[in-house]
Amino acid sequence: MPNLGELKSTRLFVLKALAGYGKTTLLRQYADLLERHDFAVAWLRLDRSDNQPGKAVAYLVAAFAEIEPRIATDLSPFISAVPPLPVDEVLAALIHRLETCEKEVYLLIDDYHSISSSDVHRAFFYFLRNLPRNFHVVVASRHLPPWDLAGLAEGGAVRVLEEAEIRFSLDEIADYVERCHGLQLDDAGLRSMHRQTDGWISAVKLVSHDLQRRHGRPLTHRMDPGAHRNLIDYLASSVFDWLDPEIQDFLLQTAPLERLSPSLCDAVTGANNAAAMIDRLVRENLFIEPLDSHGGWHRYHALFSEFLTDRLDKHPVLKRATIHRRASYWFEVNRQPQAAAEHAMAAGDGARNEALIESAILAMVRASQITLAMRWFETLPETFSDNKPNVLIPLAWCNLYSRRTNAAQRLLDRAKLSLTEGLQQLSDADRGGLEEFTAEIEIAQLDLTWSSQGDLPDAKRLQAIKEKLAPHWYFLRAYVELLLCHSYIHQDRLDAAFAAASDSVVFAKKVPNAFVANLALEQLAQIRYLQGRLGEARQLCEQAVDVALTENGQPLPVVCHFHLLLAHLHYETNDLEASRRHLDTAVHLTAEPDILSEAEILSAKHAAVFQGERAAIGQLIEYNNTRLDQSTPLSMNAVRSHQAWFLTSARELDSAEGVLRQLGAPVARAGPPAAVVVNPLLEFQYLAMCHYLIAAGKAEVAVNWLRQLLRIAERSGRIRSCISINGLLAMAQTQRDQPESALRYLREMLALGEQGGFARTILDLGEDVIPLLVEYRAKLAEPARVATQDPRADYVRQLLEAAKGAGGPVTAGGPQARRRPAETAPADRDYDTLTKREVQILEMISSGRRNRDVAEELLIAESSVRWHVRNLYAKLGVHNRTEASVKGRSMKLIH
Repeated sequence: MPNLGELKSTRLFVLKALAGYGKTTLLRQYADLLERHDFAVAWLRLDRSDNQPGKAVAYLVAAFAEIEPRIATDLSPFISAVPPLPVDEVLAALIHRLETCEKEVYLLIDDYHSISSSDVHRAFFYFLRNLPRNFHVVVASRHLPPWDLAGLAEGGAVRVLEEAEIRFSLDEIADYVERCHGLQLDDAGLRSMHRQTDGWISAVKLVSHDLQRRHGRPLTHRMDPGAHRNLIDYLASSVFDWLDPEIQDFLLQTAPLERLSPSLCDAVTGANNAAAMIDRLVRENLFIEPLDSHGGWHRYHALFSEFLTDRLDKHPVLKRATIHRRASYWFEVNRQPQAAAEHAMAAGDGARNEALIESAILAMVRASQITLAMRWFETLPETFSDNKPNVLIPLAWCNLYSRRTNAAQRLLDRAKLSLTEGLQQLSDADRGGLEEFTAEIEIAQLDLTWSSQGDLPDAKRLQAIKEKLAPHWYFLRAYVELLLCHSYIHQDRLDAAFAAASDSVVFAKKVPNAFVANLALEQLAQIRYLQGRLGEARQLCEQAVDVALTENGQPLPVVCHFHLLLAHLHYETNDLEASRRHLDTAVHLTAEPDILSEAEILSAKHAAVFQGERAAIGQLIEYNNTRLDQSTPLSMNAVRSHQAWFLTSARELDSAEGVLRQLGAPVARAGPPAAVVVNPLLEFQYLAMCHYLIAAGKAEVAVNWLRQLLRIAERSGRIRSCISINGLLAMAQTQRDQPESALRYLREMLALGEQGGFARTILDLGEDVIPLLVEYRAKLAEPARVATQDPRADYVRQLLEAAKGAGGPVTAGGPQARRRPAETAPADRDYDTLTKREVQILEMISSGRRNRDVAEELLIAESSVRWHVRNLYAKLGVHNRTEASVKGRSMKLIH
């Protein structure tokens, strides 16, 4: 066995030996030695199922995550990407992450001979060729891996250890038989064992068992190292034949199983003794080893498993196909469809394999298990999905999630045909789901049209679809509510959008579909951000980060959305360090072009704070020239709008105007049309235009636009927009020499900003807003003002300190009632602003119905009923149902 110095001086160590030479034992000894000297050790065991590059690399990442958990978090978006990223990209990300590790790390890879895929071989060679200098790899394999070892040696020493160097010496055999079997052999007996086993550890182990049983009597025949036929004969005569029939039957019936648990083994054998059998095998050290720390799963040693399956194939009664079939049923019952399908295939039951996949695939996709579903689809013949809507629809969803829009459209078209022209060929089960399939195709088609053409579904059409959905169609209800949320945001109806997103979360959790639930949760947080409720938005994001995890505790890909929003929220309050931390995390967790575009904008804002606007301009221009074409039109618009904003701040007005004209901004128009409608997601384009108009000396035109934008933002309650617009209006009116009007807009900006703790929305208006803040602080210092103790004095002080680069996060105002823009006192409210749904719910609760009853009748979530009730309480100025009922009747809202 190489000593520690040899291991440290070697980049790649290959243990090449036939089965039974103790390669795994030697790896364990290496691990113990290295860990005793405080080196980090990662362990990777491969098997035949790892002949898929993506799967093998995922396990490689998981191995390193055992010694550095953050690696799993950082690599999760690359491993879980849909569609899967090229393996080289994932490996490059892993190597980049490993380069940050300063300690010496050893990766031990066992059973590499299980790999037959040339793609997996190439992936490991790429990994080894580019591994950081402080990493070492030890590989155990029955044959030499097909790598260019000479090429690998250029990066450090490579050593191959073969059978001759791994064999047990006389002294090692003597130590083993005495320590493990309590046998003491004389010199003649020891030489005889060494001569007959040739130091082959499996043979030594088997002979020791035999000697122990014979109480030290001479060996019956010689063992030839590596001769499997001879080994099988030896196992038969010296081990297996001496076992009692009960355990022999157990061993043979469980031989085809790659992993063993008591419940699975009982199902396969038809007995109820598996726990006792496994316990006995472990106690007697009969070639079985645990797969987990608590002993729930085991496996047979590879040689022993080969021997048992050989005996099974010759058994007159027991049939391997029967065992695989029973295992398939067990895995199906225990909700492991992949293993169930694999055993069905091993049983030669292709029809059952396809039936298992067909029965599970729709539920899997609805539960967001997209990667596994796509892997299944790749193993099936093209004709498998013919005229099967329960297969065509989930396959369409997979392609839609993967942005393969053309393929998704073809599959949806085929699914539609199967429900119309191929109706007679459908199974009874598919006919029973006809209405659900029809609704799902319509929903998927709307989402596909939005993804490919940018046409957001109309809220009225979505509402009509929603009303046709059965209460228990949770996935479809969750998805429709999510689409409704986006549609309402587009229409600037934030309250309705929030209610729809809330319902989406509830229904998605009932599926359960963590992907849709988290997308809806992100929208809830985004809406609160738009409404100026930064604390609530931050709380929603932090809760999502804590729960958006896989069963193994790894972050779901969607968690990058929450980190990015947290970065925005911390930036908004001038907590720049926390913002940068979340921004870096979001970028590490995603490869989505739109998320990266948004992250680039925020990064440019950071650059503007610390290095000036020109640094931000350069960053966005570079991004625009290299990566922006991968994004959606909405993201492109956002990047270029911010580019125009920074160009204006840097007084490069000609360039700013050019960018705005490319965006189609109406820079030459004197004001907005009377019925202008501004999508809140595109609003910043208009703000950038107004910013340019003010800088270009066209303040009057800017005011015309800004007043209309302010009315729209106030009507929907978008506090953040109101702050920006009021600030721009204050700057424009100052330029127009309208000091009183400018002061009024400035006060409104500060009142709204102070309530929510906004800082950067105000400071990012540019250097022209600073004199206004200084002048306002001077007014607050006047004796008459000091006596009134204006609560905004401290807020303005914090803003000015932040503008100088001093101070920390800006804090929100004191415990005062939050008000919406242009909100009037309760006595003056217009009660006609109750929505139809709120009036409907008011009528129902006034008649004494509970929230649960209302939810069931209206087919909405109970949480949505509570939200509507709170909303109508606020609008009516009441505190309970009795008051609401009385007020509603007095106002003739209900009967």
